[in-house]
Amino acid sequence: MNENYKADIMRRLKGRPLTYRELFKDDPASLIDAVLEQIKTDIAMGDLTAIEGLLMTCPEEQLLGYLPEEFLGSQL
Repeated sequence: MNENYKADIMRRLKGRPLTYRELFKDDPASLIDAVLEQIKTDIAMGDLTAIEGLLMTCPEEQLLGYLPEEFLGSQL
């Protein structure tokens, strides 16, 4: 996690414990940023378990739409 990101989180906490839901309630973009940072950390550690669990909740059409068109061509 980069230092600016950590500083922003600490500024939001203001010394009191918050739940993730409270922390990101009015800022869905920051929630996505936090999840992406955790995904990067998990990948760097070689732990794909949580990422796989997250992806299993995505509709198949979303997953297929994420793949590059070149991927389909290489699978034929």
